[in-house]
Amino acid sequence: MKTIRKAEAADRAFIDQLCQWSWKEETQGLSYPRVKGLEELEAEVAEWGNTYGDTLYVVENKDYPVGFFGFLYEPGDKETYVIGPVFTKENHDERVFEWLFGQLEGEISEQFDTVILSINESNSLLLSTAEQREWKKGSRQIEMNIDVQGFEEGTSLIKVQPLHKGDRHYEDAARVLSLAGKWEKPVEQLDEYLGDFKMEAAYVTIDDRVAGAILWDHIEGTTFYRLEDVAVHEDFRNQGVASSLIEHTIEKAKEAAVHSLFLSVDEKNEGARKLYHRIGFFETIVSTSFRWQKGN
Repeated sequence: MKTIRKAEAADRAFIDQLCQWSWKEETQGLSYPRVKGLEELEAEVAEWGNTYGDTLYVVENKDYPVGFFGFLYEPGDKETYVIGPVFTKENHDERVFEWLFGQLEGEISEQFDTVILSINESNSLLLSTAEQREWKKGSRQIEMNIDVQGFEEGTSLIKVQPLHKGDRHYEDAARVLSLAGKWEKPVEQLDEYLGDFKMEAAYVTIDDRVAGAILWDHIEGTTFYRLEDVAVHEDFRNQGVASSLIEHTIEKAKEAAVHSLFLSVDEKNEGARKLYHRIGFFETIVSTSFRWQKGN
């Protein structure tokens, strides 16, 4: 009989082992957050204002741990992302996933109205279970990565400036970024990202107007940067603004001595994918998001 309990200190080695296993074995791969071990997972959880003990759960079979999962959310949120799930090789089984989905739709996630699961499509058993349970299917996302330390200096001559709250162009930059993120309240959203999440941003001006802006994250305790959003105002497209912003972020990552910069882009956004390829990014995994809402 399988049961679920909160993760304890004694489970750390087990969860770390499964994180490492999921990184190496594509059929068990995590999609979001993609981590190489427990240290990186804890760093992701901390950025959302939570802790190991608050968000992670262990699945047991006859009192023996066989897998783990968790919830990625800010305290008070009614929407959450699922961490994992990852099971031991022997328990990576369709019946186990079917059982777990039943739990996710029940008491274990009763504090949330919406549960989102991003699935690495190489994890075919997890993918098919989400489809069979009729969770609402979202867009396909392509993860792309670049070797930061191997990147040769960009050729753009466009000046890129760091963006800080209080800057004269701050509100305009927030509105430009909202073009990519579809933010309802651009300034408030940017405040949260730069403040609570400690992300960084930069922008380009042409004729004293914000032509483009970029937002990225370096989670303390990890060896990567994550490009969150990049946007160019329609009046300044096809002028090299996006390239200059992305190259600037790569250089910042290089200065921080991290190994990689990765991002997710919609499969249908051919223009962005071509741009990233041209700069030196390569595609890694394809993931699809699934959503379950209470009452549906």
